[in-house]
Amino acid sequence: MLALLAPLGVAPPVNIAPPAWTAAAPTVARARGWLAERGLAPDGFVLLGLNARFACKQPDPAQVARWTAHWHATWGLATVLVWTPGRRDDRHYPGDDELAARVLAQPLPFLHPHVGNFDDTLGLAALARTTVVPDSGLMHFAAASPGGVLGLFADPARAGSAERWAPLGPRAVFLEAPRAVAELADDDVHAALTPLAAVPGPARVLR
Repeated sequence: MLALLAPLGVAPPVNIAPPAWTAAAPTVARARGWLAERGLAPDGFVLLGLNARFACKQPDPAQVARWTAHWHATWGLATVLVWTPGRRDDRHYPGDDELAARVLAQPLPFLHPHVGNFDDTLGLAALARTTVVPDSGLMHFAAASPGGVLGLFADPARAGSAERWAPLGPRAVFLEAPRAVAELADDDVHAALTPLAAVPGPARVLR
């Protein structure tokens, strides 16, 4: 994006700091209240998003089932599931209700669906141990959150490459599949997530 300044005769800075973002206090308070109602603690869950403009970047229901079970068994973490409401064929922006319904039709004892607006989702991202989400606006916010993000990419020639759109930040990583996220091996996902999820987050998250 900064390269777009060159035609205007503006030189980009030599050192570029990673994006920074802090959730507003009311946003975090609502997220804490929602978590408390479900017996979940800040830093005690992974935020998993299904939201993506391109379906190829979304995990499939079987992956969600295996991943959430592994995260609970390995790190003792629950999963909070978020998605974009609406139909996939919405002409304004594709929704994920159909995929979310397929995910939630499975017996997933460690998964908690969250239906709310984007601001509420950002509050959860601020309190999560870490976030796993397809390439999206949420991914970039999560990259600048305390827990960081594992971004999911696929089909770079058609849907946008990680080389160009990868999340930025000290706790931002990504995986890119040739055609669809469903092709990603579970071991690769867990290996990429381990540096973000295995160690409890900063104490300030728990205050």
